[in-house]
Amino acid sequence: MKALKKRRIKKLIIIFITCILYSNASGQFYNGLQMNFGKNKVQYNDFYWQFYRFDDFDCYFNEYGRDLAQFTADYAKKKLAEI
Repeated sequence: MKALKKRRIKKLIIIFITCILYSNASGQFYNGLQMNFGKNKVQYNDFYWQFYRFDDFDCYFNEYGRDLAQFTADYAKKKLAEI
């Protein structure tokens, strides 16, 4: 009789804990469920665009990519003959 009560209590505790854990699980998929598959999300941000102008090409960059643009321009000058 005591063993039967202990089993019931264990089952109730397990069910209760499982319900609590799964009730919060949908929060991690909040953004994924509301997005339509295959649709592009357009974001409007203002960037300050600049560019390096050369005889054969232009290298555009925003305020965060100056170092990368310099590297790209140097590399493009070297490899332009191969292209």
